[in-house]
Amino acid sequence: MPIRLADSALQNLKKGLTILQKFRLLTFFRKTRTRQTQPNMKRIIGSLFAVAASVALVSSASALTWIEVGDAGQSIATSQTPIPAGQPLNSIFGSFLSTSDVDIFTIFISNPALFSATTVLGTNTLIDTSLFLFNSSGLPVYMNDDAAGGGTIQSTLPAGNALGPQTAGIYYLAISLSDNEPVNFANQLLFALGASTSVRGPNPIATGPLVNWDSSGVAAGSTIGAYQINLTGASTVPEPSTLALCAIGTFGILRIVRRRKSSV
Repeated sequence: MPIRLADSALQNLKKGLTILQKFRLLTFFRKTRTRQTQPNMKRIIGSLFAVAASVALVSSASALTWIEVGDAGQSIATSQTPIPAGQPLNSIFGSFLSTSDVDIFTIFISNPALFSATTVLGTNTLIDTSLFLFNSSGLPVYMNDDAAGGGTIQSTLPAGNALGPQTAGIYYLAISLSDNEPVNFANQLLFALGASTSVRGPNPIATGPLVNWDSSGVAAGSTIGAYQINLTGASTVPEPSTLALCAIGTFGILRIVRRRKSSV
């Protein structure tokens, strides 16, 4: 069973809605239909950010550790989604049941600049892992086999890498044994070739999303068992209402700015 170290998502959502009611977010949007002076504009935008910050504070309870339930799937459609929703996600514990096993987890990257994932110093340093990140469409983002610097067979998707995620949103984090590679509909490798310690981006000649895995290169007798992925800049996927709220807030700010420009 998963370990829950945070308040329930329902309580967070209720608190967030209360905050929104107090700030009367919709009233701010209505006010933007008329011309506003620059001071009023600043107050409106500032209030919108205050609402967003308040909701974020409500949701920023203790970080979550997720333990794989059963066997996470190895396709986008069968990926496992950690719960409860909208909580900071610190780590994922799981296990390989065979040398061809792959586990995929649905996560939300809340801070792309800070996102990282690593199996270095995990529960079992004898397992030769690979880590992969796919976007919400199942397209490759970046991957790593052995962490940079050598001396380890563990993997790291580093923060701040040029190949890493550029926008916040839903992503799919996959873990496999070394040399178990994701392929597309034409059985082409989705990630570019490179040294085991390199961070590799998408294969420029491969198109389409993840379809299958090619485990033919996995060494016979490779160690299997428990693994641990440590994360930064990630959370569990927010409730749909929270995602909608973020979209409304962004739309509202853009609308205010555009109307202000058009009235000048």
